[in-house]
Amino acid sequence: MLKSFLGDNFGTVWVPQYAVIRNSRLGILLWLLKLGAALWIVYSIVASRSWNNIAKPMSFATELWQKSGDPVFKNRDDVPHCNDLARYAYNYSSNYHYQPASCRKMPPGEDYARRPGLEILYPTFFQDQSTRAFATADCGAGGAAEAFCTGEGGVMEVPGPGLAGCACTQSESYFAKNVESDGFFLSHGYLVKGMGYSGSHGQRARSRLPFVEETTEDDRSDRWQRKREEELLTIIKGTNGQDCQLQGRSRFYAQDAIDGIGGSLNEWLSCAGVTLDSQDERARSGHPGENMAPQARLTGMTLQLTLSYMNKHHGENHNGIVCFLRVESRQHWNSDNLVRYGSLPDKTGATSMRYSTRRGVSVVVQAGGAFSFFDSTSLNNAVVNAVVTFNLPDLIVALFAVSCLGVLSEIYSKTRCKEVEVKAQCQGSLTRMLVAAAVFKTFAASEKGVSSEQVFGLLDGIFRKHREDGVLDQKEISVLASHMMAALDPNGDQFADFDEFVKFFVSSEVISVHDMAQMYDIDRRRPFLERLFHDSSIGHRSELTAQVGKRLPRVTIDPKTVGSSLQESE
Repeated sequence: MLKSFLGDNFGTVWVPQYAVIRNSRLGILLWLLKLGAALWIVYSIVASRSWNNIAKPMSFATELWQKSGDPVFKNRDDVPHCNDLARYAYNYSSNYHYQPASCRKMPPGEDYARRPGLEILYPTFFQDQSTRAFATADCGAGGAAEAFCTGEGGVMEVPGPGLAGCACTQSESYFAKNVESDGFFLSHGYLVKGMGYSGSHGQRARSRLPFVEETTEDDRSDRWQRKREEELLTIIKGTNGQDCQLQGRSRFYAQDAIDGIGGSLNEWLSCAGVTLDSQDERARSGHPGENMAPQARLTGMTLQLTLSYMNKHHGENHNGIVCFLRVESRQHWNSDNLVRYGSLPDKTGATSMRYSTRRGVSVVVQAGGAFSFFDSTSLNNAVVNAVVTFNLPDLIVALFAVSCLGVLSEIYSKTRCKEVEVKAQCQGSLTRMLVAAAVFKTFAASEKGVSSEQVFGLLDGIFRKHREDGVLDQKEISVLASHMMAALDPNGDQFADFDEFVKFFVSSEVISVHDMAQMYDIDRRRPFLERLFHDSSIGHRSELTAQVGKRLPRVTIDPKTVGSSLQESE
């Protein structure tokens, strides 16, 4: 029993059965679809490089700082934004105008401003509103407030803000002098996680250090180890994708980046293909009365520095990680507000303050890129997807063949799906068993049955052509006969047994002789689920009992008389 169990369960391979449809047009359709699937598979694998996995680097230890420009150039007045202010007069609309009145060298603290994150603002244009509030006692006619406001060319307001009796307000607009001479520098680095088969490998490096650190666990500082001497190369790229120079250099290795990577604002703007006097048509307001596209010095802009870290690159002649620093600009109305107090309000409300709306150039740093590495899991997924995609045409054509071709579909569907009704199967099997009994009786030369010599003679006739062609000889046909007799002759008397003959005659049947005997055994105790899900074509046990007892006579069949009965009927 154990041997039978092991043989049935562990020594058996189940192979699905297929129906082969001989239809040339369906075959052409199938192979056209398979060709399309194959081309799609090749394209998708090559285009997506499915054997690779991608890890996204993030910014690490990146710093951005300002550096004052050449003081000689910063004090020059022979520049258009100082000596030709009329060219910057801009009408935003019929009612709103921008008219800078002067240019000024900005004091420390106002020449640039830090914004949250990695961002610096370089103000280029100021609109100030200065307010001085006076106590009520100074607000009378001919008083100190009136004298001050008249001398400064301001406008008196009565009452003033808060507790003040009056206030003098002055408005003015001006350019910051020679902002483009100032500069900024940055030191940057990357951190990438999720690399390797298990996704636990990490790597990091910095532009000013000539080595790479790695970890196989997490990003805690005590787990990072200096793995190899390898410099992070930074290449400056302009908006047009070409190399761009800062202070005479476009490629920065670690030794070149010790003091930072950068240059003047004018150099950075040049890499972006603009100046502060550039006029972008996209910055127009579109309102009636507008006279021109405004200059970037008036509106402000964003200077975007994008750090793209790549471990796979071509044509850079560097064996290591490369950071492509791309410089891009976008002119838009870029502003913020600043409030400065000259003196805090006292008990009388007297105070002085300056409220500024300033526009300028925002420098923003953003990190990105891609680290690609071989990943067996990604490759395995690609192979699985390829196999599924390549087999999809088979499913499509099979569904089309059994559903959309009318009578042909009905025929194909019957070959694909075989209906099983127990009673009909039993009837068919019984009919074929009767034929097997008749055949056995016809072939039997004696009462013992069919002899081994008869089997050999019949097989010799069946394989006559193969024997004549030299494929088989008498000995090999003899082996075939022996193998057949081994199954048909269980007692070894050289005669085929009737029971075994019938059994093998119907061996391909869905229902075996044993199954049929069990099915019609009225005395057999049936399990609960078999009783619950019985085949209605056979009937319940009570119905079978009634049929045997009342309607159907008991029939006894003698196999030995089958052949003679058939001969007599002929």
